[in-house]
Amino acid sequence: AKKGLHLDESDPFFAGTAAFVRDTPRNTRYRMDVRRRGKGLLDDNASPDEEQIALSRRLGWYYLGTRGNFSYYRTDDGEAPELNTDGAVQAYSIHRLEKQVRGTLGIDVYYGLIHPLLFFHDPLRASIRLGSWVLLLWALIFALLIAATVRQAVHLHRLRKRLERGDGLAHSGAWKKKAVWHHAMRGCIAAVVILLGVSLVVLANRDNSIRTENRSPLASYGEEIPFASLEDMFSEGFFVRSGEYSPLTNSFARWSDALAPECVDWNEEGTVTLPDGETFQIHIYVEYYRTRSPHLARMLAVECSHSSRYSVLGVLARALAGKTEDRLELPPLDADYACAYRDHFPYIILQKGDTVVCATYFTFGNENAPVFSYTDAARALAEKMR
Repeated sequence: AKKGLHLDESDPFFAGTAAFVRDTPRNTRYRMDVRRRGKGLLDDNASPDEEQIALSRRLGWYYLGTRGNFSYYRTDDGEAPELNTDGAVQAYSIHRLEKQVRGTLGIDVYYGLIHPLLFFHDPLRASIRLGSWVLLLWALIFALLIAATVRQAVHLHRLRKRLERGDGLAHSGAWKKKAVWHHAMRGCIAAVVILLGVSLVVLANRDNSIRTENRSPLASYGEEIPFASLEDMFSEGFFVRSGEYSPLTNSFARWSDALAPECVDWNEEGTVTLPDGETFQIHIYVEYYRTRSPHLARMLAVECSHSSRYSVLGVLARALAGKTEDRLELPPLDADYACAYRDHFPYIILQKGDTVVCATYFTFGNENAPVFSYTDAARALAEKMR
């Protein structure tokens, strides 16, 4: 105001920003008051009532507008008394604002911690497939949000206690030093949110691209396969891979992640000929992960197991309903962790050392052919794991 910039009375908070107009330099005071809560569900930026505005005007203060949690007033009268000088009234206003901040903190904690536990069942696997740095960005965002909200709540609590003791508000320039931390925090949050938005745009189709794009024919896999393929699963008879290639047939995708340096997504299909001449077709889908450590591999294997296919809320609901999982019994295997269940088709999860293999398959083409045993598939997978 001393430099001739004054908050615009016609529209002081255009599009969420503070709008100023240039005029004659003046000694102007601005004050903030905690906004009242609207009665309606969508009335979240309720302005003061006419009686309060008229009373403020008689005292020399002019209402400018409401933004966020505060209503703003201005006076050019150096003799105008301060607004809300009564400590009890000020403490009550701060208490209302404190409750709003606690509500915001509860929302941050819910969506940052509780909501993922209730509704997401494979965050580790999703992080490896989408990029673990996305998880770190999410964690950073919620850590910054929670830290900023906690700091605000602590500050308001101390301020309210000060007012309740009878100490007045200090209208001085000391707030400028504290504002540096405030703006730095807001800048960090904005930068991380923008970075996360860009990353999500880039990675929005990554899992889909692993499954349907950026894939290569199995014949071009130039190294030793680190898990059992269909050719390794039939000690009797022989397997011939079909010549058909598509993103969903006889193809693979390879990538690496900070949590899992070697990852393979494998689709294979072909025909099995048994010793008696009977034939049937089989299709297998394998996910292979070589992680940073055996401990991380165990966490991933447990997450991929049948019980982890449901969220915490889903597991609780199934338990209350008395539903049991369709687990399959496995023989002793050369693996540190083994689990199998049937979800339309057999699904096998094995962990040995720092590697994890998840496999599912189905057979078709000859109703009289013997059903391929999931135990044979599990043995072959366990023997080939490295």
